[in-house]
Amino acid sequence: MSRNALLFRLFISSAFVPLVVGAIGIAIMLSWLPGIPGSVIVHWGLDGNRQGEAWFYPLAVGIIVVAISALISGLLARAVHPGAPSVYEIVLAVVPLWISIFITGSAVVLLGAQRNGPSEIGHPWVGALASLGIAAAASGGAWLLLPRPKAVVKTAEGPEAKPLPIEPGQRTVWMGQVSIRPGVTVLATVLISLLLVFGIFTIVEGRPFGWVIVPLSIVLGFGLSTFDIHMTIDRRGLVVRGAIGVPTIRIPLDDVARVGVVTVNGLVDTGGYGTRFTPGRRTIVMIRSGDAIEVLRKSGRTLVVTIDDAQGAAGVLAALVAQPVK
Repeated sequence: MSRNALLFRLFISSAFVPLVVGAIGIAIMLSWLPGIPGSVIVHWGLDGNRQGEAWFYPLAVGIIVVAISALISGLLARAVHPGAPSVYEIVLAVVPLWISIFITGSAVVLLGAQRNGPSEIGHPWVGALASLGIAAAASGGAWLLLPRPKAVVKTAEGPEAKPLPIEPGQRTVWMGQVSIRPGVTVLATVLISLLLVFGIFTIVEGRPFGWVIVPLSIVLGFGLSTFDIHMTIDRRGLVVRGAIGVPTIRIPLDDVARVGVVTVNGLVDTGGYGTRFTPGRRTIVMIRSGDAIEVLRKSGRTLVVTIDDAQGAAGVLAALVAQPVK
């Protein structure tokens, strides 16, 4: 399938249908606004409900649906290649549809239940749960209507690396590092720190959700620390290690069956970045999209690591495997 044809079919699910659903819901809610008396409940919480203007509902639906559809469609436009889509592309395509139906349906139900005032709201959560079920069913139907995803790769797929010329017994070491951009690291660190401070503040204030925010910020900080990968290749084999020791992957030379280079995309091949365990017994350590060294182990498992000069790293490893230490 051509790239344009595939994008068109994916965009129907990721943009066209979600926007149509959102527009219909917004039109219904806007028609109710003149007859709704006073304020309505716009937020439910453990510490009490908050009231606000009724126009909050159509505005929130419009912002969420448009933002999600635009974001996912933009990502697909950059990542999609000709041929069969990956399973991750299909997932991305149906996510906006699920969100649009669930958010729009829930907003229509919650606002509709308050057309005579908040005191008449009753039990609208039944309708919200129904919206959740309808969204799941529609997403499943869209999955079936979209092109079938390509088969999962179960072995190495990149071209085999050509060994670099290394003399027998020559001391050889290859070292490389890859990390996210410094600006992204600084921004993420600031945001996570603010989240942690906010969580601590809410705990001090006696708000229970602070006990969720603080552990979440700690987990996010730990995850950020793994986005700095160091790779070493020498006579002992290949070692991939994060800045704080996580992840740490070691492959001795006598366990290497094949070395190659492959180009990977975080959205298309793994659905994200970081250390991923994908179908086909593949472990992918991906900080950014691009060229990666691909190592097929004798056990049948495959390790893929995006690294600068992946071709050189693969050539050194292939040479060392061809001349193991006696």
